[in-house]
Amino acid sequence: MSSTDHTCRICRGEATSSQPLYHPCKCRGSIKYIHQDCLMEWLKHSNKSTEKCDICNSPYKFKIIYDPAMPQYIPLDLIWKKFLQITSSTVFKSISISLYILCIVIQVPLFWKFSGRVYTWAIDGTLPLVNQKFVDALLFGEFDINTYLADKSQTPLQLSLMKLKKFFGCTYFSGVRYLFVAIVANIALFIEREWVVRDEGYLKMLHKKIGKEHRAKLVDMLQNALQGLRTDGNNGDEAAAANLQRLETLATAINDLQNEDRDMNVAARGEAALRRAIDQNQLFGNEQQPILNQFENGIGQHDALPTHNFDAPENLMNGVFNGRNDIGSDDEEDEEQQEEEDDDEEAAVEEDVDVAAAAAAGADGGVVGEFLEAFGVTLTLSTPIYLMFLCNCIVAVYLFLIYLIPHMLGNTIVSITTFLFKLINVTLISYISKHIPFPTYIYEFASSYITSLGTFNPNKGVTLIERIFILGLGYGLICTTIYRLMKFLVSGPKPISGTPRKAFKVLFEISSTAKVFLIFAIEIFFFPVYCGWLLDFCAAPLFVPQFIQTAENGGKVVTFLVSSYFEMMQLPYLRVLLYWASGTLYMLFFALYIGMVRSTILRPGVLFFIRCPDDPNTRLIHDALVKPLSLQLSRIYLTAKVYSAFIIFGIGGVTWGLRYLVTPKDKDYNVFLPIQTPSYFTYLLLAIIVPTLVDSQATVTKYVRQYWERAFEISSHKLRLSHFIVGKPISSERGYVIYRNIWLQLFGSNVQPDYTQPVTRKEALAKFKQDPNAVAFFVPDGNYVRAPANDTISRKFVKKLFVAVSKDDRLLQEVKEAPKRSGYETPTSDEDEDTTTTTTDDAYTIVYRPPNFKLRCFALILMLWIFAIIIILPVLLFAVVLGRPILRANSIIIDQLPHINIDELTNMDWRLTDLASIAIGLAVELQALIYYDKNFAADAPNNAGGNEIQQADPVRGMLLQGNLLNQAFNRLPAPVLYTLPSSMLWIMWILTVHKLCVDQPIRYMTGNLHVEFLLNFKTLLIHFLVSFWTILPALVYVTRRIPVEGQTAWQTLKRCGIIPCLLNFSMVHIPAFIVLYSLKVLDKANISVSFYIWPVLFICFALVKLITEGAKLYTNINNQVKQEKYVKGRAIENVEDDD
Repeated sequence: MSSTDHTCRICRGEATSSQPLYHPCKCRGSIKYIHQDCLMEWLKHSNKSTEKCDICNSPYKFKIIYDPAMPQYIPLDLIWKKFLQITSSTVFKSISISLYILCIVIQVPLFWKFSGRVYTWAIDGTLPLVNQKFVDALLFGEFDINTYLADKSQTPLQLSLMKLKKFFGCTYFSGVRYLFVAIVANIALFIEREWVVRDEGYLKMLHKKIGKEHRAKLVDMLQNALQGLRTDGNNGDEAAAANLQRLETLATAINDLQNEDRDMNVAARGEAALRRAIDQNQLFGNEQQPILNQFENGIGQHDALPTHNFDAPENLMNGVFNGRNDIGSDDEEDEEQQEEEDDDEEAAVEEDVDVAAAAAAGADGGVVGEFLEAFGVTLTLSTPIYLMFLCNCIVAVYLFLIYLIPHMLGNTIVSITTFLFKLINVTLISYISKHIPFPTYIYEFASSYITSLGTFNPNKGVTLIERIFILGLGYGLICTTIYRLMKFLVSGPKPISGTPRKAFKVLFEISSTAKVFLIFAIEIFFFPVYCGWLLDFCAAPLFVPQFIQTAENGGKVVTFLVSSYFEMMQLPYLRVLLYWASGTLYMLFFALYIGMVRSTILRPGVLFFIRCPDDPNTRLIHDALVKPLSLQLSRIYLTAKVYSAFIIFGIGGVTWGLRYLVTPKDKDYNVFLPIQTPSYFTYLLLAIIVPTLVDSQATVTKYVRQYWERAFEISSHKLRLSHFIVGKPISSERGYVIYRNIWLQLFGSNVQPDYTQPVTRKEALAKFKQDPNAVAFFVPDGNYVRAPANDTISRKFVKKLFVAVSKDDRLLQEVKEAPKRSGYETPTSDEDEDTTTTTTDDAYTIVYRPPNFKLRCFALILMLWIFAIIIILPVLLFAVVLGRPILRANSIIIDQLPHINIDELTNMDWRLTDLASIAIGLAVELQALIYYDKNFAADAPNNAGGNEIQQADPVRGMLLQGNLLNQAFNRLPAPVLYTLPSSMLWIMWILTVHKLCVDQPIRYMTGNLHVEFLLNFKTLLIHFLVSFWTILPALVYVTRRIPVEGQTAWQTLKRCGIIPCLLNFSMVHIPAFIVLYSLKVLDKANISVSFYIWPVLFICFALVKLITEGAKLYTNINNQVKQEKYVKGRAIENVEDDD
């Protein structure tokens, strides 16, 4: 191809003198050449971060075109101006960010605590007893700071730091916690409010309370009438013609009702004409009149008439409904707001125009600018101050509404109760004492007790429990007032209209949202916390060494909770968080166990009373909204009893019983229990073992499932529940065997009756007398029942089940309606159940049910508990036996190594078990199970068939996998593998520099070598200056994103901070060690040199860093000035051909 035939790949134009063709990439043929303007326009709209060819992926090469008049060296005045510009911009942004941190992150939590404390003092009428100074009370609240600092013999600076520490602990972090909880609770309330008002049951409940408006009911009635007319039209041609004429009149009236917001006069005339036609029976025939009579008579009684879809001629219905098919919609919100929406239509259009213009104007600001402006976050000096005042106002009003008002109402109730108690004490007690002769001390005790109930002791203050109780009284009064007001608003005839209707709707929305929030809060937070508290009690025998301890005052303290024993768990919020986490995990594992049993072991339908997570009818918001609060609380109470029994007896029975069995009598030491607390070595072992457990989940699940399948089979067979529980009909379970004597019953395992000839008990006793050779007879009992065949049956259908039938499904007795005893059988859940929105499979199966069925179910749970103990305790005990020798051998080896001491291994009490031994033993057992599964199991890969769930890599001839560390190491992401050593190096750099280069030289100069760490203003100032070369770069490197792909190993090590940190060590530590070692070898060691060598080398290091960083800064500023002042553009560079 000649040069004259070359064309641009984009515009297909040829080369000209003003626009030559270039070949900037490795593409060949007709797409080799391109114009520079075409390429730049293409790159402008490609939205790619790298400028490279889309076809051959080779980067484009450009050369920068500078101004020919550019001097050889950039003038210093331009560089100085650019430096001042960068400095001012950096200072401005730093001040703005600092203001955001100070005004929002720090000030708002403090203002929350300060406001709460001021409100508390206003309620109590006094400052805290321990802090009578206003400033101390404001900063520390109920904490006695004076007593805390009285016994401290520290410097003024150290005392100030201690006060600062307590201030942050008692005020700031407490405010952060309260603010976080408030934000989460309000977000949850907002989300649940949106779910509640959108739920289909919300409007139904609202209409049931206040009724529909007349206009909405009229539309419902017209729907029913139209359905009747359509039905009549299908009976004959004459009737159809007459009905169509009626339909036109009716459709015109409906059209007027639908468009009443456009012309209120037309709507009024249409409605009046329609009602006159109805009254005169001109619109409908006699067959529709009963419907109208029913509507007129029951307008205040019925909730809503049923709606139906109907068909009509298309040309007529299009004109009536204007494209709508739901003229009888129950969406009352739209009906009531149509007028307001149309009145504001013009304003809304203008507003949309303004918004569009603003969006177009702000489009030039970029995505980041729009994102920041959406939250009101701009890097200005006034915005953080404005946001601070706004947040403070919101916090003050919020606490006033949710704390001050309820507390004052509660105080009012307490005051009234106090007055009543005093009145009782003065009048009633004195009256009774005059007429009823009781001993004097009884009246004195009653009088003093009643007086103390209503007396506030100002010297004692209000405890937290009392304050919560008072707040509960206040909120109870508010809820009672809202309830009575709602009752009053709906006490009149329905439908309610006007202001009472609007007020009731607001109160109903608030009460419905609060109801759903309360139910969810109990189920998501309070119930797991309760389970965690029970687990804490059950875990006490495993971790608490002594249950009875001696306090400082000589008294006895009984400890039955793990969290009460460990000092670090004394903080209330940490204890609550631990309870919630442990309770949630227990509930999760329990649910997983139920899911496994339901899906793989039990007969379908056995657990119909437990909601399945896969149930398509699960509607949590709807159920929480529609079901009565008392019913849901009773269900939660029932669930709490079940969980309490499982935890206390199932877990606590084992732990407390095991502690009682292994504790030696009359000894001052323990054996085996308690388990020694976790240590750093244990955490390291868990970090290695847990990934292996995750990888082996399929194998563990396989054998756990097999174990429980066998456990259920054995338990069900012993209790004659195989057909009912696991769906396996066994003929021998349909009765019992009666033996001739007790000896045959206990030891006659080979004696079997003839199951084909069952007899009654009387017949068996008679045959024993008649036939001396008869040893056993089979006596049938129990009966067949209809049982659910799946877990998604409706609650109405359950009432028809569990009735005695024959084997071929013939009723043996009359079906009686079961009493409404459970929550699932209430009218709210059954009679009002919307079958159009639920998917059920109402089917039953015939199963055998033995007598004493409930007692056998409890026995089944007991046997399953025994099987759980059989699998858990031996596994853990055998893990201790396997892991303890390995751990003991490691401790002996560590003792022999010089300069290495791990206290948690060498100072262990070997009479007690520990988590490290258990972890090691579990790892050994797991590897043994994997080895058995892959080599000796019936479905092992070495046998025929193979196991589909097994791992891809078999362990050949090894009992323990040697790659446990490799598995844990390879599981870590690549950036983490670089960040961990970088963090360790930077921590060593920070500690050694601040200790050797700052603290020790200053202590040597001031003669304070006996002080462990010197704290004064000058020292802290020097530490702050040194932190610019220690802490600040460490934060930059550790928090930096580390891209691994496309980077060499050297580039990655440099970016993550490992190379810079090693260079720092080579400039300070290595020269210092060399100098000190040389002086020691030459026998010229000097203590002054050993202290001063470190700060001298660090100062040199800092000067070198300042010079190098200054040179980099000068180069960057020089390049920026060159780019801004002298760059005219850039041109494409051609890529040379390979040939």
